[in-house]
Amino acid sequence: MATKQQPKYKVLDTWRDAVFQKHGFYPQLNRNVEQWAARDLVDSYTLPVVLELIDYYVMIAEDTPKWETFRYKADLLLDRKRMEEEDAIIRAENRRKAKLWLAN
Repeated sequence: MATKQQPKYKVLDTWRDAVFQKHGFYPQLNRNVEQWAARDLVDSYTLPVVLELIDYYVMIAEDTPKWETFRYKADLLLDRKRMEEEDAIIRAENRRKAKLWLAN
C-alpha cells in the first residue's frame, strides 16, 4: 500500500514540475533543507493555496522563477493574485453594464 505524500514534499514536487513544464529543466533544490520552508508555507496558507500560488508565480515570472523569491514573497503573491481576480470580476461586471447601456 502506498503511503500518502506529505504536504511539504507535494509542494516541492509541484514546484519542480511547474518549472520543468514552463522552462524545460528541473531546478536545483535541496529537498532536505527546503522541506522546512515548504512546511511553513503549508502551515501558513494551506496546501491548495500554496499549490495555486506556485502555478501563479511560475506563470507570471519573466525569468526562471526562484524558490527563494517564492518562499519569501508568498504573501505578496497571494495579495496580487486576489487583486487580479477581483479586477477580473469588476471588469466583467463593467462590460455587462456597458453592453446593457449600449443596447438601450
